[in-house]
Amino acid sequence: MRSFTLALLHIELLANMIASSLVSFSQLQRQIIDLATTHFVHLPVRPPPEDLAQVPSNLPSFLGDTVASR
Repeated sequence: MRSFTLALLHIELLANMIASSLVSFSQLQRQIIDLATTHFVHLPVRPPPEDLAQVPSNLPSFLGDTVASR
């Protein structure tokens, strides 16, 4: 009976951890969507040259409507 009780406690602990992780993931997802919709909706057409100069040359272009920029 004791091992059954311990097993139930472990299951309850695991269920609580999973529930907490789901809540945290949902909050993170909302924060990412909020950030994307408030800060990245109206990007400038062309960033200033000094900003572009700081972007490493081996990164794909983020200015065009390409698969790499999405």
